Amino acid sequence: MKDYTIIYKGYEEICEKTLAFYFDTKDSGFTFEAGQYAFFTILFAKFDDEKGNTRPLSVASSPLIKDKITLAARNNSSVFVKNLSELPPGTEVFVSKPAGGHLLSGDSSLPAVFISGGTGITPVRSIIETSVISGSGQRIYLFYSNKTQSQTAFLEDFRNWSRISDNFIFIPVIEDKKNLNWDSEYGYINETMLKKYLKELHNYRFCLTGPENMVASVKKILSENKVASQNIRTESYS
Repeated sequence: MKDYTIIYKGYEEICEKTLAFYFDTKDSGFTFEAGQYAFFTILFAKFDDEKGNTRPLSVASSPLIKDKITLAARNNSSVFVKNLSELPPGTEVFVSKPAGGHLLSGDSSLPAVFISGGTGITPVRSIIETSVISGSGQRIYLFYSNKTQSQTAFLEDFRNWSRISDNFIFIPVIEDKKNLNWDSEYGYINETMLKKYLKELHNYRFCLTGPENMVASVKKILSENKVASQNIRTESYS
């Protein structure tokens, strides 16, 4: 899994509990498609655990942005995230050939709907940024759920892309009903909310990424509304 060598540039906190990590890929030979992931290896890790010093991570940035990539991860108890955050800028990191990425399946003539929660947004961001940069005519909806506004990673990126692209519709959702300044949806993504924006659900194809309970709940709604199984793609985590 050490196919390419890239250079670590640093990190920043992009929202509460989430870090973005930046890498220089110039002259590395590393290329990828929007929505793909790869295995990243820290050669001289400062901290150790039973999982080792390699982790699979989705690329959050677009392949149309040359010579650099962005990753995002929760700032939690992960030893790997701690190791990344303590790397000196300029450190070499190994990365594997990319994999995955086929987040949408089914009828390509139908508009695409992404329903994401938490860090499940990472590969979706790559796809949407690519679509906006390229001026794709594909109509894309994004329902993005988080507990609070302050925990919503890349919020301003998505808001900006929805302003400049007629084909990208962004619906951010938070559970925090105490935030009276929030100008979008509250609560959980449910059938009423989906139909407010999409009407007949079977006229779309869906990709669900995020926590298991969210993915299972929305998949049930879609199935009950006669969305064809081949038009539903899911990726969940516990």
